[in-house]
Amino acid sequence: GWVNVVNPAEHPVINYAVRQVLSGSATEHTIRIRPRIRPERWVTLRLAPTIRPGRAAGFIGTAEDVTARRAWEDQLTYQVSHDALTGLANRRCLIDTLRELLHDHRGGGEGFAVLFCDLDGFKQIKDAYGHEAGDRVLIEVASRLTRIARTHDLATRIAGDEFVVVLRHIVDDQAAATAAERYQVAFTQALQVDGSEIPVSASLGLARPNVDSSPESLLRAADQQMYRAKARRSSIPIVR
Repeated sequence: GWVNVVNPAEHPVINYAVRQVLSGSATEHTIRIRPRIRPERWVTLRLAPTIRPGRAAGFIGTAEDVTARRAWEDQLTYQVSHDALTGLANRRCLIDTLRELLHDHRGGGEGFAVLFCDLDGFKQIKDAYGHEAGDRVLIEVASRLTRIARTHDLATRIAGDEFVVVLRHIVDDQAAATAAERYQVAFTQALQVDGSEIPVSASLGLARPNVDSSPESLLRAADQQMYRAKARRSSIPIVR
């Protein structure tokens, strides 16, 4: 009857564990259970084989509630890969994502692009309205990027007022430019902070990978294009 409280999604794990222990091998798995009067919990289930004279093989099982530890570990994992102020993915997460995408791209996987975004005049905003207002501007920009992002895109904050968006499923330069234009909207509408209307704008740069690209070289290329765009204040250039 104890299996009835196990999350149905974990039943294949339970079936495998029972087969293993009945064949004589101890086993350990962390699974979800659904107690009748409590929220879903995580438990570490340990099964050890036991053989008694005159009886078939059996096992002894223990279940340790690890819900709190699991939540703590998840929080640590989140903090390592996300920006504390905005909640966006951070530079570490970005580099890991680009490394995976480049590996897939070299193997014939779908194309992608990197969009580098740098706020214009952010220092002046902080000087005029204060550091707290500056933080609120960054938080609102991050919120706008998140709302605009497609489910397969990744919006990140890598430093200060610099944001990077990974645009997936990009087949050519035109598709990259079209996707980037959607994000331009995040930087065209003024922000309301403590009753003040703060204008915001950004310079954007796009880069697509080539056979020799690394995460660092791809970000560097997009960064260079962003600075050229900042100087020209014109259309979004693309480098490969």
